[in-house]
Formats: sequence, C-alpha cells, structure tokens
Amino acid sequence: MCEKRHVSSSPSPLMLPSRRDSLFPAASVFCHPQLLSFVQNSPYRPFTDSKTFVDMQLTTHPHEVLARFAELPSQPTPEQYDQFLRWAFKQPDTQLVQHHTPLDYTDSLPSFVSQLQLPNRYVLDEFVMDIKKRWRMLARSFSHHNITEQHSLTSTLIPLPHPFFIPGGRFQECYYWDTLWIAKGLIVCDMLQSAKDAIRNLFHLVNTLGFVPNGNRVYYLNRSQPPVLTEAVLVIFRALGSTDERIEWLEEALPVLERELASFEAAHALSRVHPETSIAHQRLDVYNVVTDHARPESFKEDTATVDEMIARAPHLSTDYHSQIDLLRHLAAGAESGWDYSSRWFCNSDECLAETQATNVVPCCLNSILYKAESDMAAFHMTLAEYYKLSSQTSSGHPVTSDAIRMHIDKSKLYETRAAKRKHAIISVLWDSDQLFGFDYDVKEARNTGVLSIAGIMPVWAGCVDDSWTVEHAKQFVHKIMNVSGLLHDGGVACTSTVSKEQWDFPNCWPPLVDFAVETLRKLAVRFPESDADRAAEEIAARFLRSAYRGWQSENVFHEKYDCRYETGKRGEGGEYRPQTGFGWTNGTIMWLLKDYPHCLS
Repeated sequence: MCEKRHVSSSPSPLMLPSRRDSLFPAASVFCHPQLLSFVQNSPYRPFTDSKTFVDMQLTTHPHEVLARFAELPSQPTPEQYDQFLRWAFKQPDTQLVQHHTPLDYTDSLPSFVSQLQLPNRYVLDEFVMDIKKRWRMLARSFSHHNITEQHSLTSTLIPLPHPFFIPGGRFQECYYWDTLWIAKGLIVCDMLQSAKDAIRNLFHLVNTLGFVPNGNRVYYLNRSQPPVLTEAVLVIFRALGSTDERIEWLEEALPVLERELASFEAAHALSRVHPETSIAHQRLDVYNVVTDHARPESFKEDTATVDEMIARAPHLSTDYHSQIDLLRHLAAGAESGWDYSSRWFCNSDECLAETQATNVVPCCLNSILYKAESDMAAFHMTLAEYYKLSSQTSSGHPVTSDAIRMHIDKSKLYETRAAKRKHAIISVLWDSDQLFGFDYDVKEARNTGVLSIAGIMPVWAGCVDDSWTVEHAKQFVHKIMNVSGLLHDGGVACTSTVSKEQWDFPNCWPPLVDFAVETLRKLAVRFPESDADRAAEEIAARFLRSAYRGWQSENVFHEKYDCRYETGKRGEGGEYRPQTGFGWTNGTIMWLLKDYPHCLS
C-alpha cells in the first residue's frame, strides 16, 4: 500500500451543522448563534454557568421555538425574556438518564489490595474501598424505553448503548479522553466488563457519527478530544486473560480505530490546516475546529473573550474574520483538553484573548498519534500471526490468505506512517539539546518556548532518537525532577508558566501525573540504570499522598490539584468553578496504587 498525504486539501469538518441538525434536531436551537446570544448574554440570565442552559430540554418542537424566537425583539423586557425561557425550555428529564449500579460491581476490596501484606494496610483498604464505591455514584445508563424520536427533538444528549461513567460536578455526560482513565480505574477495581462497555460507547459514537466527539452532547459535535481511543483499546487488550479474548477484542476494535484515525487526520492534518507553512510536508497534526460562533456551553465566556480582544485592539471591532478566528482557536483549545493554557498563547502576553491553539503544533497530540499508529501496526500483525496459526477468526470463521495479507499490508502501512511522524516529531518538536519536547508555533516558525509536562510525551510514546544512551536517559530524568520546575510537593504541574488559566502552574491534573509516571517507567525498562524507576515512584507518591490527604480532610476527589501543597488542596482557575467527583482522578489514583500501594501504608 502506498501512503498518500494531500498537501493542498482543506480540512474536513468532523460534522457539518446540516447533518448534526438532521440527526439531532434539538441542535438547531441549542447551537443557534443568535438564540444563544439572546439567552446566554442577557443581563436577565437566571443561571451562572453557560452549560446549564444547553443541558436543558425543549418543551416543544424546535421549529416552534425558532419561530417564537424570531418574533421577539432584540432587546426584550425582563418579562419577555422570562416568558420565552419558561415557555421553550425546561429542566432535563430525569427519566432519560438514570443512576446505574454496574453489574460487575461488588462491595469487596479490589484483588490487588487483598493480596498485599503491608503494615497499616487498613489505611489503604479504607481509601481504596471509598473510591470503588464512588463508581456507583458516577455510573449512568440511558433508559432506552424512554428514548423515542421525541428525544432528539428536545434534548442535547446523544444516547449511548452501554452504561457509562460521568466525570462528576457540572459534567453529567460521557467525555472522550476522561474515559481512558475511568477505564483504567475500573480495571484495577476488577470491573473489566464495565471498562469494556465504557470503551464500546466510544466505538458506538465512531460507528454512528464517524468520530468520537468531545462528549455525548449535540453541542460537542464539531470537535473531538485528544485521540486516545487506540490507547484505551490497548489498555483493555492487556487486561484480558486469554489469547482468544484478546483476538476477539481486536477484531471488534480495529475497524473502529481505523475509521476514527482517518476522520481525525482529515480534520487535523497540518498539511490541510496550514498548507502554506514550511513544515506542511511533515506528518504532524494540530487541533482544529470549524466553527463561526462561540461554544454553546461557554457562549457568554467566549463572547467576553472576544470583547477583551477588541478592548485590547479596538480596530478589530469591525474585523469579523479576526473575531471568528479567535472563536475557532478557543474551540480548538477546548478540543485539546487543555482548556486553557499558556501553551496556546503564542506570545509572552498571557491572555486568553491571545489564544491561537490552531496555530500550535502540539507535542502531546502528535506523540499520542505516533503511539496510536505504532500500536495499530502491532495490532494488525497480531491478527495476521494468529490467523496464520489458526486459519480462523475468534468466532470460528475461516480466514483466507488474502485476509492475512491484508493485515500484514496494513501493519506495514501504519509502520510507515509512524516512522514519518517520528521523523517529524524529532525534527520539529524535540529539542535534542534540552532533551525535551516543545510545541511549535506555525506562524512564527519556531518552538513556543513554553515548558510543559507535554514535553515528555515523545518519550512516553517511544518516539526518541535511537542513538539515546543511558546518559541521555539520566539527563532526561534529571531535567524532570530537578531542572524543569514542574515537580512539586503535590505532584507535577502542567506547565511552569503562571497564568489565570487552569492548565498552567500551579495546577496538577491526574491524567498528566499518569503520563509522567508511565513515561519514566517505560524509560526504566530500556535504561534500568537511569534512576527513572525511582523518579516514577516519587512522582506517583507525591500525588497519591496529596490526594489521600485531601480525601481525609474534605471527603472529595478534585478534578485538579494545586501542586504546591501536599494537603490535597484543589486547583483553581479557568472558566468554571472547580469540580469534584471525579472520574479521571479516581481512575488515576487506582491505577497508580496498583503499582505503588506502599505509598499510603
């Protein structure tokens, strides 16, 4: 198979608004820019969080709502505004999505804990059991007998076939990359079936929509999140107990993964988004969202950011294209999962109005894609080798030599793609002098200079120069632990930059802790004398102790923590209030405790 990369093609939207509104007619109201401005930017707005409005339901057909809206004056009285809101919208139907007790949940300790012989193990037992019980609090399922055609006319929720887990707080739906760490935590809690079902919901979204959206809401249908579905499939694959189970899982997953990676590439390839740049020939991707309005769930906040841009540069008040560009960058920043961070500012002026996320080639995104392509090559070869020996699928159907050859060819194709991306990462995103990765500013044709934990991701993905020695590995470990300024008493900061944004110093996000620990553990396998194992344990221990102390004092798990403290202090900043729950925090804690249980004994 030959590899073609179209340099001149425009990026493909993940979903056109016309298709979205056809599949989910309620979106024609909840994603209507003028109606959103009318409701969300009104001084009479009765809710503090923009997401509250778009999570409501319509009381009548979308056409009727839009017709009534068209009759309203642009400057309504408080009574007119309130009457329209009460007539057209209501609180979500609690019968549609219900609390769910997973079928594989038990009130017994996870098996990895019950086998331990540790002093003061009761400390660990109590902590772990409390986390496990919280899966019941976060588990949800759609009441499918209540899902009718009326649902798509009135609700922004996208139904899912299997039980799912919400992050918690304001996030009452399934989220793409959160699901990876939720699945990891479920596996450690001996809830493998729940983990598989959580991932199968993402399969369903790919099979029905063509991609995995940010979350299962209609207002997320123009963007995705970090493409970790292949990594999630690998996590499940490794947790399965037999070869037959693993083969069956790959047979189910591979067609989905191929479709998802293809749709992501079509919308995010650097060659499509920035064909004019000098590095357009490199196999790299950027976050990119095709939109011409503010995010529905953050409409008021995005409008305020545009107003701030105009206040800083008044001549932009009539520059519609600059305003739309900013809204695209804000949406791309949300797609990155790092919403928001100095990584996207592209200059020293740490201001959200300067966000240029689509102009940044992210180190983390391309590392994730490199690993996905490498894993896809391995998955296809695994199937080819199994079929050579068995001559049949996991379900007993005969396999032809052509089918085996197809998997071998696809394995080689993904190997080629991965090799090209590795070359691009090392050439563009990796600083061989600093032994660290940096994002690349397309407009300025240089790296951004922002030091972030994302800079370790090429090593996590296995994308480092083949000439590395143990000395390089030692220097890399020293950089993280002693030079970067990222390691603190409560874990690792996401960046070394102080700003008002939640993905900057001093916030410590659980998934990034997991990436850091896993990076060092992988490095230790290749270079046992590098001290990377000890560094991984130290990072895990600092975060685990902080999370434990926060739980002791407040009985909550935060979405993010303040890395400066070992007391479990919550992180601050961002466009919404700090949240608790919390799906990926619980999952990360359990995943780390599996390898470092002694940290709490």
